[in-house]
Amino acid sequence: MSNRIRLKRPVKEEIHPESGLAGMLFQFELGDGARKTGYWVAVFVDARRILTVEVGGPADELKEQADALHTAIRSVK
Repeated sequence: MSNRIRLKRPVKEEIHPESGLAGMLFQFELGDGARKTGYWVAVFVDARRILTVEVGGPADELKEQADALHTAIRSVK
């Protein structure tokens, strides 16, 4: 058994919440087989602040909930 963690190259996309902030969403996946873990982080920056939104869990569950997660991330104010 290998102890190495396999991390796939992240998926990157621009994301535009209702507040007008520009942001980037990074979607990572690590592990092998049925035990893959997903981790998403959205980063928003303006002149006064840096905001992050993070979510993680079983990769297949994140994929199933992708639309709801995108909606929640776009609600950042």
